[in-house]
Amino acid sequence: MDPLGEAPCLAYTTLMMESAANLLPLEVLAVESPIGLWSVSTQNGQVVSVDYVGPDSDTSLRMTPETKLEQQLACMLSRYFKGDKVDFERLPIALPMEGRFLNDVLTALQRVPYGETRDYGWLAREIGKPKAARAVGGALGRNPIPILVPCHRIITRDGLLGGFMRDHPAGGRIKEFLLALEGLRFNKGRLVVSGSQLLN
Repeated sequence: MDPLGEAPCLAYTTLMMESAANLLPLEVLAVESPIGLWSVSTQNGQVVSVDYVGPDSDTSLRMTPETKLEQQLACMLSRYFKGDKVDFERLPIALPMEGRFLNDVLTALQRVPYGETRDYGWLAREIGKPKAARAVGGALGRNPIPILVPCHRIITRDGLLGGFMRDHPAGGRIKEFLLALEGLRFNKGRLVVSGSQLLN
């Protein structure tokens, strides 16, 4: 039985941090959330992208999981959107082939725990480039797998939301929604700190 929820999700124990070779067709599954649909794309048994579709989208995206990985994704994301603490590190994720800097940023990003935030400077220091906070922000904008690779947990040093999803028009609202799911609260766009939620 999965201790994180009432119903067990299928077990995935192998974490694959590899870039997907374009050998098999891309499979796209739609997952519902309180703010609208998300699409999750998988290929060669790995997650390659997560995208926000929108609240009122007329979409023909497939809603029924067909593979073991899609069943796992649908189960875990459904629980996450209900406010459960979910550890996505179990999932096989394909990091993009866009250079070592981006891969370093996305790998370090996965060390930010659920319900906590870090700032751009912290992430720059984590990858050994303490003066690269601005470049880190640019790299986060190219994260193809938000939520699973939690770029929403990176905010500014003074507690402001910062950017999200390549400055998507609804990016700020989506980022605040995701952080609220994890128990964090904002007042006028600034994090209301409780305990050690904001660690620099």
